[in-house]
Amino acid sequence: VGAYKLSFYFNRDHIASFFTGMVYALSGYTVAHGQHFFLLVGAAWMPFVILYYLKLNEDRQLINVFKCGVFLFLMFSGGYQAISIFLLYFLLLLFFYFIIREIKKKNLRNAFSIFRYNIYLAFVTILFCLPLIISTLDVLFSVERLESGVNIQKALSGGLSLGSLLSFIFPFATVKNNEFFGTD
Repeated sequence: VGAYKLSFYFNRDHIASFFTGMVYALSGYTVAHGQHFFLLVGAAWMPFVILYYLKLNEDRQLINVFKCGVFLFLMFSGGYQAISIFLLYFLLLLFFYFIIREIKKKNLRNAFSIFRYNIYLAFVTILFCLPLIISTLDVLFSVERLESGVNIQKALSGGLSLGSLLSFIFPFATVKNNEFFGTD
C-alpha cells in the first residue's frame, strides 16, 4: 500500500501504481527476508515516511507532519535500526534539497516555512517516541552492553571462534566434539 501511494503521488496512474506496489511487495528483498520480520516492518513503513515527508515539504500542512511523525515512530519502534538511520540520512538530503530549491528561487519565506515544519516534525516524532525513549532509558542499566558499551577487545575478537567457523563451513562436523566447536 505504501509503495502504491508513493508511486501514485508521482505518476497519478492507478494501474502503474498498482504494479509498483506489487513489485515492491514481491521484490527479492521482501521475499528473501521473510524470516527477518523487523526488516519487513522497516520496508513496509519506509514508503509511507517518504510519501508524507514529500507532502509535508510540498504542501506544508500539519496533517502531513502528524502522518509522517506516526510513520517515523512506527519505523523507529518496529523497523530495523540501520534502515531507520539510512532513512533519516535520506530525509536529511531531501530537506536540504527543498531548502536549496527555495533559496535558488529567492523565496526565503518558503525556505523558512520548510525549516519550521521540519522542526514541528522533529518535535512530533520525539513526542511519539517518548515511550520508546523512556523504556530504553529504564532498561539501560539492566543490559550490560547498553550500560558500558562493548570493549575494544571484544569488538576486535570477532563473533566466530575458530571452532565455530569450522562448524559454519562443515556443519556435520559438530555432531561430535561439541566442546571443541563451541556448539550445543
